[in-house]
Amino acid sequence: MASPANEVGCLLVFGLGYCGTAIAVGAVAAGYRVVATSRTPEGKRPPHGVELIAFDAATDAIAAATHILETAAPDEHGDPALARHAVALAAAPSLRWAGMLSTTGVYGDRGGGWVDETTPP
Repeated sequence: MASPANEVGCLLVFGLGYCGTAIAVGAVAAGYRVVATSRTPEGKRPPHGVELIAFDAATDAIAAATHILETAAPDEHGDPALARHAVALAAAPSLRWAGMLSTTGVYGDRGGGWVDETTPP
């Protein structure tokens, strides 16, 4: 995984949905190398400058990442990236920052009711 000399860092985005795509595009524009995962990358076209890899094949990207963003929605077992890649994430040698974002969309239609940290996904 060669890096350009002017690269700011390497951002790994778990989940290239609406939010992940917007952040990835902004990071490319800011000079980051951006790698993003998809559970089914075959036939998908990532935004310009974004390298798309299979979610299960992220070990090398984790090792190269200076920044990691988790945007994939949790399932009944919790965070999918942590569940699948915990060992690699714990050992990530270049990591300077990690973050997670979520939207209320993971909770489905609650009919206008409140959603907070105690609401099950």
